[in-house]
Amino acid sequence: MIRRIREQDFHSVHAIINDAARAYRGVIPPDRWHEPYMSQEELRREIRAGVEFWGYEEQGELLGVMGRQRVRDATLIRHAYVKTARRRQGIGRALLAYLLAETPGTVLIGTWADAAWAVRFYEHNGFRRVSPGEKDRLLRAYWSIPERQIEVSVVLTNAPLPGAEPPENLAGLLRERLPRRQLELVRAAGEAADRLGLRAALVGGPVRDLLLGTGQHDLDVVVEGDARKYAGEVAARLQGRVRAHERFHTARIALPDGLRLDVAMARAETYAQPAALPRVRPAGLREDLLRRDFTLNAMALRINAGDFGRLVDVAGGRGDLAAGLIRILHPASFDDDPTRIFRAARYEQRFRFRLEPHTERRLRAAVRAGGVERLTPARVLAELLRVLEEERPAAVLRRLADFRALAGIHPALQRGALRASCCERLQAELDFAAPFLQSPADRVLARLLALLDGLTRGEAGEFSRRFPLARRAREVLRVQNAAGRAALKRLETGKALRASRLAVLLRPLPAEALLWTAARLKNRAAARGVRDYLARRDRVRTALTGRDLKQMGYAPGPGYERMLSALRAARWDGKVSDRSGEEKYVRRHFPLPAEKPRPRRPR
Repeated sequence: MIRRIREQDFHSVHAIINDAARAYRGVIPPDRWHEPYMSQEELRREIRAGVEFWGYEEQGELLGVMGRQRVRDATLIRHAYVKTARRRQGIGRALLAYLLAETPGTVLIGTWADAAWAVRFYEHNGFRRVSPGEKDRLLRAYWSIPERQIEVSVVLTNAPLPGAEPPENLAGLLRERLPRRQLELVRAAGEAADRLGLRAALVGGPVRDLLLGTGQHDLDVVVEGDARKYAGEVAARLQGRVRAHERFHTARIALPDGLRLDVAMARAETYAQPAALPRVRPAGLREDLLRRDFTLNAMALRINAGDFGRLVDVAGGRGDLAAGLIRILHPASFDDDPTRIFRAARYEQRFRFRLEPHTERRLRAAVRAGGVERLTPARVLAELLRVLEEERPAAVLRRLADFRALAGIHPALQRGALRASCCERLQAELDFAAPFLQSPADRVLARLLALLDGLTRGEAGEFSRRFPLARRAREVLRVQNAAGRAALKRLETGKALRASRLAVLLRPLPAEALLWTAARLKNRAAARGVRDYLARRDRVRTALTGRDLKQMGYAPGPGYERMLSALRAARWDGKVSDRSGEEKYVRRHFPLPAEKPRPRRPR
């Protein structure tokens, strides 16, 4: 039975509050915890301030309480507690449903940001978190709590916010900042949604980058409905090809001009256990945005013709972009998906933002709890390679080392602390060597060698066996471990080598290993020699071939290789520069046997 609390229930209410509040110990910030959690005088002050309590009673025993307080144009749910022994039995849900049925208009709920179970409870019962900026405004307007408590709290609501501004329309920004072809794709995607009677939106990173003006405009569209059918409609209109992924209800549309459009069903996610891949179910756009990693990625722009360009910002991402903050959307975010640890470091350094304090505390707690170790090697490697693709990977790696996240990949990575000078010099080598690298993947592989610099040969081999590296990456790592380290030692400790001797030493090394060697060398003269070798190695060729040597009168055989090797060395050392010089060099250093004199005829 649910009934109104009477004066004679005061001590029972006080006991239930302090019994249930023990769940907060060790979860909320230590400076917010005290014993008892609520004193009798504090409870009386709350009642005098207008908090009306209702209780859940069974067989004459009070098992749970929930307060309601009217403040101007909103109603606050206050002090909702259930006895520890009777939690998870539907008592809190029954109290909330009862009060909501009796309460018209906007309802606001404030709770601790770190109390993940409380936040989830209200979300499962139809409430949504407001943006950080709105949270601060509402807590100051409707509650009487200190600034420190505002900092570590969240607010949830079940209705439009009092005093909230109307949604913003960014159609003009889309026209201004999106390249013409991509704007055409977005409009076509919106028209396809209208044709099927679906609602669609541009979401996540593209919206973030559009607002930041960074110029990185991958296109991701969420549709509230059948993503596969929608992708097929878009592809037919744009002459594209669809590749669907059934498990997550996503599809990629590849277009003839090389552009692509990623489509996903609006969905909610649940995690059976930390670090597991999520289970998904259909949902609306708001719920889809609230499942995302950070507020700056939880924004969308409607693309249907009727509200084209309308901003949907469910968690205050626009404000966090302006403030330069990386903020999670719920306390268990890093526990659910520890890959977000790497993403947080990448975004922080890419945009030169900072982690919001509560977000950083939760990230560090997830690392301490073993979040990185729970990820599969394939997922760790994928995140590591994304870090190495960043413009400033050394800064991201230092931040991950600061979080102690690298230790979860391999203890030696944390121990090595990422030889900062090597990483920075490697960037200079990469800038120099751009013309000699075949693809962006080569740059990433060179950076991977720098990252593994602090590992012993055995540890590097262990890393290669544990993580599913591509075949070429595995081979480059093997060569670097053997020939690369030997070359580094020889160049660091030995005398200066002639260009030809240096070429023989460095010939087994691929470009990525050469760059690592140049960056790693403290002997900068030797490093310049490595650079020179890399710049010249594809151009140093002998003009003469075996066929030419035969025409010059040399008999075929092992001697050809000796002569051609000598010519290559002469080319490296600048002793010859053209075909004529090579011919003279060969005749001088490899003279043909003297011709036997012909016998004279008798007179």
